[in-house]
Amino acid sequence: MPTIENALKSWFILVGIDYYKPGSRLGPREIGNLRGCVNDVDRPGKSNQKPEKLATARNIVEALENVTTNASPGDLVYFHYSGHDARIKTTYPEYKGGPDKYDEVIVPCDVQCPEGWFIRNIELAGKLHLMVAKKLVVTVVLDSCHSGGANRDDDHDGYGATRGLEEPFEEALDNGRRDFLGGASAVGEWDGIFALQTTGKQIIGLDAETWLLKQGGYEFIAACRPKETAREPNNGSGKPHGALARFLREALESGVSQPKHGMLFWKILVAFRSSKGLKQTPVFAENTKRRFFGFEED
Repeated sequence: MPTIENALKSWFILVGIDYYKPGSRLGPREIGNLRGCVNDVDRPGKSNQKPEKLATARNIVEALENVTTNASPGDLVYFHYSGHDARIKTTYPEYKGGPDKYDEVIVPCDVQCPEGWFIRNIELAGKLHLMVAKKLVVTVVLDSCHSGGANRDDDHDGYGATRGLEEPFEEALDNGRRDFLGGASAVGEWDGIFALQTTGKQIIGLDAETWLLKQGGYEFIAACRPKETAREPNNGSGKPHGALARFLREALESGVSQPKHGMLFWKILVAFRSSKGLKQTPVFAENTKRRFFGFEED
């Protein structure tokens, strides 16, 4: 469910995917549905809002590109993704260290259909880089993982379904599709981008060995570390949410307006540690002193 909103130079790209269209593009493997992802991106007072478009691969990419095109330097951009993650054999061996490496991917709702594709982390990093290069102030939240069980309707321990596909895809799939800077074909354009230094970056909960964290220039909050699972437990009212989305919303509603990322993340971390059944550790990267969805510290 990608939704774009623009008000007072603030842009929101909200992607929540509970239903995955059936299809045969991935062979015998089937992607199960989730229950709390759309709830994650429903805003208080605006539940069951009609999405602008379905969260297909093309619509997600176009939403990112449209915001980059239409936003002005200094505008605020918030990108939230709730849905499945997976790992798939890389189509970027020159950047990943060889053809045997993997790309982490987000999973659009039409990925099992002929017109769908996975959106790889190196491609998402490139789209976010274009925003940063335009001097947009970007916040990224990913409530997903790539290490859960294959059947997503699993609530075997009472903590909700797991977001992520268990086994990696050993085939490159997507017919070798490569989506660089808006489809640029020259790999050399990226050499400088992925050689960027991470000096001064603050990363809590994880080292920098993911492409999204290496890319940098935006505040980044993820639901869990690699090899952990992102869950969507019931919030006590009969409505499932991703654990990260739930704790993020509660932290924002419990304190000062636009808290600094460091304090906000601390509240989220405490909430996870207080939930004994949730075995996931959230991750934060970049500037702890910047205010959430805002500018530098006072």
